[in-house]
Amino acid sequence: MSTITAGRDRSTPLPFVCPPWCVVDHYEYDVERVPGDRDVIHRSAFAYLRPDASLSGVEEGFEVAAQLASPELGYAQALLVVDLGESIGSYAELDVERADQFIRDLKTFTARVQQLRDQLAKQNGVQS
Repeated sequence: MSTITAGRDRSTPLPFVCPPWCVVDHYEYDVERVPGDRDVIHRSAFAYLRPDASLSGVEEGFEVAAQLASPELGYAQALLVVDLGESIGSYAELDVERADQFIRDLKTFTARVQQLRDQLAKQNGVQS
């Protein structure tokens, strides 16, 4: 039984094909890769939500980020990974159903933050 491995430079093709949304440079890692390698993770670009860190009261490193992550050859299902940033250090791996619930929760949260902002503006005499 022969195994195809990827070379350690860009002259040898990788033994797998990335999905179109994958932004990982798989050549960057100095390890052999074989077809179906469970260590190969495809990742999308991040979507970020970051408050302006130059504003007072915003902690450096606070952000919410999300990206797709999928192991090679469907070893496990792809997930939406939501990361709460360096300041909190927590993350969640969501399947489609849980991602839908998370989005509904974000919409509820956003509406509540808007209400709080409006109350703040009224309290401080700021015209909306």
